[in-house]
Amino acid sequence: MRTSETGTWSSPLRCPFPARTSPGIDGRAFSSLSNSFRRTRGFTLIEIIVVIFIIGIVVSFATLSVNVSTTRVVPSEVQRLESLMALASDEAVLQTQEMALEVYRNGYRFMELMQADQSWKWQPLQDDAQFRPRCFPEGVTMEAVIEGLEAPLDTVDCTKFTAPADETSSEEKATVQKSRLDEDKEPPRVFLLSSGEMTPFDLKVAMQGEKKNYLHLVGDLTGKIVTRTPDEDEKR
Repeated sequence: MRTSETGTWSSPLRCPFPARTSPGIDGRAFSSLSNSFRRTRGFTLIEIIVVIFIIGIVVSFATLSVNVSTTRVVPSEVQRLESLMALASDEAVLQTQEMALEVYRNGYRFMELMQADQSWKWQPLQDDAQFRPRCFPEGVTMEAVIEGLEAPLDTVDCTKFTAPADETSSEEKATVQKSRLDEDKEPPRVFLLSSGEMTPFDLKVAMQGEKKNYLHLVGDLTGKIVTRTPDEDEKR
């Protein structure tokens, strides 16, 4: 054992440098830095999967609601047309007034037989609240078979077709009348007679691009009107 001149022991190894400490960093500061690190880290894989799953559910419900809305359009339009035709038929009997349904590919209107200028003419019920001209919603079309024969249907300009009579200029009326005279034909009509009889018809109302989304509105000579579904078509 080595001794110094004074007789006391001294360690042969001495650290030439003083012990170093971390200036300014204590327990609280370290905890604050750790929390800050946690707050700034990215999303975990589980969090991303959960977000994607939620987005998928929202998109699925949105798509389902759109499909449901389109499947309800055709039944709603057919039900409206059936009710209006039944009401017009009753009106024809009660008022002893001959009436008719004029059909187009994208709409329809009701007509009444009126005397004008010593002759009888079919006039549209343009300003009637119940029997005013109507166009189908976009994408809905109609096909017609009247008295067993397929009737070609024209497409109308809904803006002018549904406009009140006082908003239609005399020039437009004259142009429409002249075009009909030049073509020497009238639009297909289902007659609703004061006797309670009507022209036999089969009107198919469908949503474009959807094979099973359609309904038939069928009427016979006695005035009976029924709705036929695609399933009933397959059984025929």
